[in-house]
Amino acid sequence: MADTRALTRLARALHRRLEPPLTGLLLGVGRRLRLPVVSTRAPELARDLPRAWTRMLWQNELWRGNHWYGMPILQWPTDLLILQELVWEQKPRVIVETGTYRGGSAVFFASLLHLLGLDGRVISVDVHLAPEVAGSVARHPLGGRIDLVEGSSIAPETLRRVEELVGGEPNVLVFLDSDHTHAHVLAELRAYRRLVPVGGFLCAFDTIMKDLWDLPLGEPSWKEDNPHRAVLDFLAEDPAFEIDRRRNRLAVGFAPDGFLRRVC
Repeated sequence: MADTRALTRLARALHRRLEPPLTGLLLGVGRRLRLPVVSTRAPELARDLPRAWTRMLWQNELWRGNHWYGMPILQWPTDLLILQELVWEQKPRVIVETGTYRGGSAVFFASLLHLLGLDGRVISVDVHLAPEVAGSVARHPLGGRIDLVEGSSIAPETLRRVEELVGGEPNVLVFLDSDHTHAHVLAELRAYRRLVPVGGFLCAFDTIMKDLWDLPLGEPSWKEDNPHRAVLDFLAEDPAFEIDRRRNRLAVGFAPDGFLRRVC
C-alpha cells in the first residue's frame, strides 16, 4: 500500500494557507451580493441557534417514534446522554421516575443499572397505567428491575407507596416527567426532594415549555404555566438545591435549568 503521509501533510499545509484568504474572499463576495452573512463567533448565535433548533425539532415532533431497547421513549438523545452521565456518576441504588408513558424511560434507567452491574431498581409512577404498558414492562428482559406504581405522583397514598419501595435507601436519583403544570411540578419537587441525598440530583423535565408556547402545537398558557417557573419558585424557597448548569452544556434539550443538585 502506498505511503500517503507526505501527501496528507501537504494537503493540511495547503488548507492552513488557503483557508483564511478563501474565507475572506467568500465573505467579500457575499457582502457585494448582499447575501446574509452570520459570524459563527457571535454570542447571540450560540444562544439562539440551539433554541431555534429545539423549537423546530419539537414542533415537527422529531422526538416521537424513538425507541430504547425495544420500548417507545419520548426523550431527546442529548438529555439521555446527560442522564446516563448522572447514573454513572451517582451509581444510585434506586431511581424514581414520575411519568411512565409506555415504559421506555423506565427501561432506559434499568438498562443503565444493568450495564453498570448495579443491583438497583427503578420505581416508575404514572396516574394511569394502561394494562398493555404494564404487560410490556413485565415481559421485558429488564422488567424485573422495575416497580410500577399507579396513581397521582403527588397523592399521599402514592408517596407512601414510593417510600415503601425505596425502603430507606439513601442513594436515590429522582426524575420528574409527568404532569407539566406549574402547580404539579412544584408539588412534585417539594414531595420528592426528601428522597435525594446531598450531592444527588432531582431532575425536572420539559422546562423547555417556556420556549414553546407560541408554536402551532404549543399552548399560550405555557408562557407562565410551565415546569421552568416551578423550578425557579422551588429554588427560591429551598436553598438546599441549585441548578447544575454543566448538565445543559449540549444546549439542545428539553430540560434547561432542570438538573438540580442537592448541595446541603
